[in-house]
Amino acid sequence: DGVSARATAASGLDDVLTHLPEGLASQVGEQGRLLSGGQRQRLLLARALHQPQPVLVLHEPTTSVDSVTEDRIARALRASGRTIVLITTGPTLLSACHRV
Repeated sequence: DGVSARATAASGLDDVLTHLPEGLASQVGEQGRLLSGGQRQRLLLARALHQPQPVLVLHEPTTSVDSVTEDRIARALRASGRTIVLITTGPTLLSACHRV
């Protein structure tokens, strides 16, 4: 049940993993309590992107990340080739959408 390198890169989780002592195998506490809100959000997004489902529904997936990470995630979502139903008010994510 690991998370692919592609999913960790697309979600920005790869940056977080470099600071964890055991990388992806690190213990993060119950419900990710040892992670910041943005780190938890990236972890959950990576897990969602790793799943082979044809449609992905995301609700404000970048509310707790910085603008550089949000832009990176937006570009990765657009390039993913998947159908993504995105619920957001953020202009960065909206700019990644094919249809609004």
